[in-house]
Amino acid sequence: MMSEPELEAYVPLPDKYIDITNYTESICGIVMCPCCGWNTKSLVLDDQEVTMTSANCCYRNVERRPYAQLGSVDMHQQACTYSIGSDLTPVNEKGEGGIAVGFGCDREKTLMIVNELQFRKEKRGNMAQNLKLDYLHNRVVKLAGQLPVLLKSLGIEYAPRYPATEEGVVAFERKVYDVTNTFPFGIKCCSDVSLTLDQEEVIVQTSDPCDCNSTMSKREYAQLGHVQMKRSCFCCRAAGSDIGEFSPGMGCDSALVAEVVDELQTRMEQRGTIGQILKQEKMMKQLTEIDHELNLVISQMEIQYPPAEDTLKKLFGEEDSPLLPDYQPDKLSSLDRQVDLQTFDITNRCDACTTCLCTCGMAGCARTVLELRENDLVVTESNNLGEARLRMPYAQLDTVDSDKLCCCCWGVNQWHPGWGCERSLVTTLASELHDRKEKRGQIAQVRQLEQMQGMSLEMDVMADLILNRQGILYPPAQSTVQEIYGHLQPPRAITTPPPMPHIDSVQEFEHQEYDITNYCESVSTFIFTLGLAGCTKTTMHLSAEEMHIITSNLCSVSNARTPYGNLGSVDTNEACCGCCVSLPGVAAPACGCSKDTVQTIAGELQMRKEKRGNIAQLKMQENMVIEVMKLSAKIDVLLHASSRSATLAQDAPPNYLSV
Repeated sequence: MMSEPELEAYVPLPDKYIDITNYTESICGIVMCPCCGWNTKSLVLDDQEVTMTSANCCYRNVERRPYAQLGSVDMHQQACTYSIGSDLTPVNEKGEGGIAVGFGCDREKTLMIVNELQFRKEKRGNMAQNLKLDYLHNRVVKLAGQLPVLLKSLGIEYAPRYPATEEGVVAFERKVYDVTNTFPFGIKCCSDVSLTLDQEEVIVQTSDPCDCNSTMSKREYAQLGHVQMKRSCFCCRAAGSDIGEFSPGMGCDSALVAEVVDELQTRMEQRGTIGQILKQEKMMKQLTEIDHELNLVISQMEIQYPPAEDTLKKLFGEEDSPLLPDYQPDKLSSLDRQVDLQTFDITNRCDACTTCLCTCGMAGCARTVLELRENDLVVTESNNLGEARLRMPYAQLDTVDSDKLCCCCWGVNQWHPGWGCERSLVTTLASELHDRKEKRGQIAQVRQLEQMQGMSLEMDVMADLILNRQGILYPPAQSTVQEIYGHLQPPRAITTPPPMPHIDSVQEFEHQEYDITNYCESVSTFIFTLGLAGCTKTTMHLSAEEMHIITSNLCSVSNARTPYGNLGSVDTNEACCGCCVSLPGVAAPACGCSKDTVQTIAGELQMRKEKRGNIAQLKMQENMVIEVMKLSAKIDVLLHASSRSATLAQDAPPNYLSV
């Protein structure tokens, strides 16, 4: 019998400080403005996040992101200069931006930073989440097969509601596509673009020897954002996503573009956020079943549960006594929530008429349809010239923005259906999108993992109580371990029982409200509209799961809802020697000098992002791995004891490990 390989033990990644000061930029800054002084840049890599700090005498800018939100980590080469691009420091199409170390020609240091970030992204990003979920799924399937055997050995008749169904990990074939654009001559000149679809990520390699340019981008399927087929004129097609846009050949190879789009969408669904949510839902059903079966054993043996505090201390010791969660099984039904298929016509009549007129009627009547499916949305734009389709998981829909302009123009996420005055339709769309983000996005993932983490801890304690009542020694003696596992490597949960690596990995938060009105912008709007808009007010609501910003005046209203797991950097920017403080892209309250308010909001958002976002998900998965490892080992010991009892009665022990 083959031994199932155990998951690599959690080891905190060491903190690392890297000086990434751009000397060319700093020298130019001193020449242009000597009073600002020397500009320094640094990267600080800790166990879960990367922080980039830029500072001089007049300003200080901090960007901090979890490794799961780095997107791609790219190395760009232009002639003899090198730079690093990611979602933390993006590089535009002209090659501007990113991180250029020193004078930009230190290839070894640039490559070291790229490799280090890529390594940490693999250990603490979506690839790590997929690996842990795959491992947990396999272990839970094994447990779901073993518990009925244990119940039968104890004389308990029970038919599982959710029988163990073993579904292996989908192993995708590695595929490589040449997506070089050869327009207008139909032959390759110097540039070459290849698209590689690996098991967990997509890799784009671009090289142009004529311009001495080369780029390599790696992005996990969970961070592709959207995948769409674009079209222009009658035959031009392109595949687009957050990693780039590709129009292979002369731009009219619709078959190849369709194949690339289909492959990307399939892999994004299986190895991205959709696949993670679906796998968690299956695991939660089987964990519920295991929990119910253990409760049957507890009930038959007349064991008090929840146990008294002195019982826990006797079993686990004063310091290691676990804090049992406030577990309510009926909560599970509220977490496993499905949504119905909805279809909406969101055609913007103004844009459709403009397109028809600009093409002299060739485009015909355009139509845009929004499909809200179970786990993602699909937007299809079609006219006589062709069709374009965009597909995006709800977890990658960063915000749901609804707005009212000019008293009668309504829109949501830049969609303005009809003639722009479809208020009821826009309200329905905003409500549906928000509901689906909550049920099928980041918020649902955190809630599912939070419940499963509590269940796994509770079941582990149940197994200890059953072992104690049966008088079975745990950890077992070496001779017992040898009898159970034979020539196989025993699990480390028995040989070196690991502690739970993360305490308070997730947290519930209360509602907070802040007035973040920017007075300068409010006055500017008042003057620009000749007073018709009145005073503009902006309010931030921090609910249990998301940030909600409302900006309103007499003429317009804007609502933006963002789950904490979708927030980017929430650190402060300081300018004018610390007088002007803001949260870029979020808030600059009062006249931009409310330092205490900004720092309070930044701290609150950072805490909520850590405790309700990607970091919390990874930590809860690591905690669950430990608890499921221990539970699996204890069930092995219980089954061994029951098989020995069966041997005394009839010399035919069951092969419990192969269940």
